[in-house]
Amino acid sequence: MHIKKAWSKLRLIMLFTMFRLTILISLFAFIYGKTIHSNLGGRIVGGINTTIEDYPYQLSVEILSQNGMHVCGASLLKPNVALTAAHCTNFYEAEDLRIRAGSTIREKGGETAHVLSICQHPKFNEQTIDCDVAILVLDRELPLGKNIQTITLQQEDVEVLDGAIGTVTGWGALHWQGPSPEVLQKIDLSKTNDDFCKQSYPTDITENMFCFIDPEGTGDSCSRDSGGPIVVDGVQVGVVSFGDKCNVAGVPSVYAKLSSKDISSHLKKCLADL
Repeated sequence: MHIKKAWSKLRLIMLFTMFRLTILISLFAFIYGKTIHSNLGGRIVGGINTTIEDYPYQLSVEILSQNGMHVCGASLLKPNVALTAAHCTNFYEAEDLRIRAGSTIREKGGETAHVLSICQHPKFNEQTIDCDVAILVLDRELPLGKNIQTITLQQEDVEVLDGAIGTVTGWGALHWQGPSPEVLQKIDLSKTNDDFCKQSYPTDITENMFCFIDPEGTGDSCSRDSGGPIVVDGVQVGVVSFGDKCNVAGVPSVYAKLSSKDISSHLKKCLADL
């Protein structure tokens, strides 16, 4: 059991180390006039093509220094406010990022806005991955329409029932270490019970997290879908946070739980004056 716990923690540390290394390599390449298209963006394994019209709250977070490369997903809460994962902002200043809305195609079309400020959860750190949420305040209000809409967040202390179906959307590789599609992807996942979630990640799951898994065992969200929303019955209940590679048989992915008191209260503080 001690070996299993140690290995689980080591896996997560390795994932963050690889993420950091990729960022450093990308920055090094940029300084020397080269572009490395690291696969840092949203990844959904085993998903299907969809359109932004069906999921108009979906956003892409892009790195300005890397020619607008997609790095994470996000969701639109207000015309000038987005929600993403804290670890998506951990290596950047606000001026390094912009968001893209209203486009089915990755890195093209729609509307863009620069990030003015970041309100990251103060309890987040890359070792625990707890409270993995951040608010992005944009430099302008996005024009709402059929392709750009806000989404409602789950209320505090409202639980998602075990077995509830949540929809994850995003851009990225179609399989582990595979190519990233240009077209927005979606997949439906089922919420696991908390015991199964904790058994899958024995030392890591807190009250600010929950797990979803593909009941068919053919698809998954993954670390490179980070920051994107998971939505149940039209309400965003979580943010894609971390997992064990992509679609490992019998292993769920972990999401920041928006109804937890710790996360909900922080989001309310961030949004209070916006």
